[in-house]
Amino acid sequence: MSAETCSACGHAGLAPLMDWGRVPRSGQLLPAPNSPVSYIGLRYGFCRQCGLIRQDAAQDSSADYSAVDRGTAGQMPAYRDRIMEALHARVADPIDDLIIEVGANDGSFLDALAAAGFQRRLGVEPSRTLAEQARHKGHDIDGAHLTTVSAQRLRERYGAAAAVICRHTLEHVPAPLELVAAMTGLLRPGGVLFIEVPSSRPLLERLQVYELWDEHLSIFSQTNLSALVRRAGCRIDHVEELAHRDGANILLWARPGSELHVQTVCDDDTQHQCANLHSRWQLHRAQLHRLVSTWSQPVYALGASHPQSNFLMFSGLGQHVNALIDDDPRKTDRFVPLPEPTPVMSSSQALATSASSGTLLLTGFGHDDWMRRMRAQFSARGFTCIAPYPEAAPARALPIPA
Repeated sequence: MSAETCSACGHAGLAPLMDWGRVPRSGQLLPAPNSPVSYIGLRYGFCRQCGLIRQDAAQDSSADYSAVDRGTAGQMPAYRDRIMEALHARVADPIDDLIIEVGANDGSFLDALAAAGFQRRLGVEPSRTLAEQARHKGHDIDGAHLTTVSAQRLRERYGAAAAVICRHTLEHVPAPLELVAAMTGLLRPGGVLFIEVPSSRPLLERLQVYELWDEHLSIFSQTNLSALVRRAGCRIDHVEELAHRDGANILLWARPGSELHVQTVCDDDTQHQCANLHSRWQLHRAQLHRLVSTWSQPVYALGASHPQSNFLMFSGLGQHVNALIDDDPRKTDRFVPLPEPTPVMSSSQALATSASSGTLLLTGFGHDDWMRRMRAQFSARGFTCIAPYPEAAPARALPIPA
């Protein structure tokens, strides 16, 4: 496995976690079944010291998001108001204090900041398309990737920030320690850094291996995210874990400054789950394949985003799927490599063309309401509905002291 030093705790070397081999890149929507497919060698390791999950050779990735056009307006968490309340408690003057969001995407969270009364807002977003969408909403956007150099330029132009926000961006960058250090450099003395990332706990506990996708370069726990932020020169105010869709997110608040040394060692259960993830997944995969011969045709799977394509690819079930069902008009009539190009239909198309029976795979991970509606409609048409995972309880909130 990689000899890369852990970016969170500094421990040398990563132990093997999962090797998917050469697979199609996630999120590809092909215009035709013979369209070219982009591939990647995808392998992950984990730090035996702090439990950070890291894509192998992630430090060699450019992670250039300038051409990405995926908006996140539909992914706002139910606890958004909780973030705003915490921000108001930490920012003295919402009228004049500068708030910077790193990874502003299409400006959806900047919209929420404006609605909450924060008037001086700056977004940092390298995607040309998403930056333009945010500017169209009236937000001030800097279009560069944030580095220590660009952070100094922003500080000279706008002044020091009272708060820097980074939501669902840190897990995508090849050098997370350097990004946190650059964000810390934007803050004035006493300023606050807020980071939100997906938690590795549901992945490990529930075998949500579809989150081991090519754009996730690091997957954090509360322990190793805290270690990373401390290494970047901050002290932790508060860290907690909150449920979101079928997973959970870590929310961390910190300020510039050092604190007493805190030993960074993940618990034995996390180490055990990481060390045994491959064997546990292989057992689950084998159980699914034993059922394939009992499935009626046609076989449809719900969803055509990266969780679905990854699950079907990693499980090997993609070769048995006739079509994906997704009601996003940007996806219908396209093809997703599973690894063979598989058509995407709307639910109405599938119901109109399908026979009176078949199999529906309940793979609409994180979209429970839509999945319940699809289950009811297809069940009424005689389809057998298959849940690829046991019914799980909602992700629990796990606030812990810093």
